[in-house]
Amino acid sequence: MATALSYSRVRYQKLRNLSRFTKILRLHSSRCCQEIDNLPEFGSSVLSELSMIDPDLDVGKKLANPIELQKNIEARGLENINIQKLAIKYGRMMKIKQEKDALDQERKMLNNQIQTMIKEKIQNEEIENVKVKARGLREQHDTVVKSLQDVHHEVNLMAFGLPNTLSLQTPVDNEEVLEVFGSTEIKQKKDKFSHIEVAEKTDLIKFSSVGDQAFYFTGEAAELQQHLLSYFSTRVVDQGFIPMKTPDFFKDFVIEGCGIHKEMTYLMHQPYVDQGIQYCVLGTSEASFAAYLTKMNISQKSLPLQLMSVGPSYSPVRKSSYPGLFSAAQTSKVNLLGVNSTSEESYSTFTELQQLILEMYKQLEIPLRLILVPAHKLKLSEEICAELQIWTPSLQEYLPVASISVLGDYISRRLAVRPVGVPEFQASTLHMVYGEVLDTTRLIAVLLEHGSLDKKAGTYQMMKSDIFNQFNNDV
Repeated sequence: MATALSYSRVRYQKLRNLSRFTKILRLHSSRCCQEIDNLPEFGSSVLSELSMIDPDLDVGKKLANPIELQKNIEARGLENINIQKLAIKYGRMMKIKQEKDALDQERKMLNNQIQTMIKEKIQNEEIENVKVKARGLREQHDTVVKSLQDVHHEVNLMAFGLPNTLSLQTPVDNEEVLEVFGSTEIKQKKDKFSHIEVAEKTDLIKFSSVGDQAFYFTGEAAELQQHLLSYFSTRVVDQGFIPMKTPDFFKDFVIEGCGIHKEMTYLMHQPYVDQGIQYCVLGTSEASFAAYLTKMNISQKSLPLQLMSVGPSYSPVRKSSYPGLFSAAQTSKVNLLGVNSTSEESYSTFTELQQLILEMYKQLEIPLRLILVPAHKLKLSEEICAELQIWTPSLQEYLPVASISVLGDYISRRLAVRPVGVPEFQASTLHMVYGEVLDTTRLIAVLLEHGSLDKKAGTYQMMKSDIFNQFNNDV
């Protein structure tokens, strides 16, 4: 029987053969600060003319309650956001806008006056005097419009780093445990070992000479990866989600529109393609769904829209407190996105998906828990996040393996994704729920640690669970 190779290994071999792009830049932690210093301001790609996007950052509404906004920023532990400076700049913008509106009104009155004078056959000299005044107003109007555009750009650039609103259910300081499942006896077993020890004693994991973060699975572990992808994706599709293939890389403004800094991705260098635009490699993620939605006309009648994607996911190599596969740079994921008309529908979906994920993982019959993530650990785009964590014997702690987040209209506003066929006065934003249902690399590492390893004999037995017996029947 031929040796089974993991999806990650096969994918890696395919990527090596691609020659379309000249280089992929990996931002290592030792160079990260230098790279960040050279990057343009956050949000500049979305606000550039190349993106052809007019984002709605809803600055006025956010500044209407500065105390709440300040609490949000402090709870998330964000720095370098000066609300007072933003408020002053926004006030100046609104003042210039009022000046522009007044000039628009005055110009309209003069144009009407000129038309009336021509109809009444007033002397040309008087008409010409009014025209001179109108030309002066036009020049003044052009100057004010240019000032308004400049200040508006500055306001948007300052406001782009503002986070999403916080849900009232989001804990501020510490995580909130919603449910715990599993026996404490398993947590306290004495013969604990790590998945790295399993790799040393068996051929299930092949680590590269460059470090633990470069690897591939073989044998039973590789087969398990494929089974997990099939099992979880099938369960999600059974709930009405539409499977789709999302892009692995996308333009930089999509990344920033999702509240992700570009240094959190791999940057492609393509010197002769799309000058002024960078391509970011992230794999299946909220950004991959957003990239798809920016190119689609979404009808109000098609909502709620439920999408599911299976594919590789990449993250730049960084120093981590977690060893081995727990901090791997590449994995395969099952992700989903729910698009709704209202916030209420999104929170209803959020609750339903929590229970779906919880029930799927309970089938593994190992200790786990469901928590609400505290504010300081949320992404910029998240209002609230529920995280499923599994007990890891080697670390003696719970490790996140799946999550569900309410994104609200954060992404749809920033990337101007709106339903079509809706009257302008009724125009609404789209509210999103994003979920990372499965991270195969991390889950397999945890499952390996719940198996049985005879360190002296060098033999290993994978854990037994009813869920594994269902693979051949259900997939």
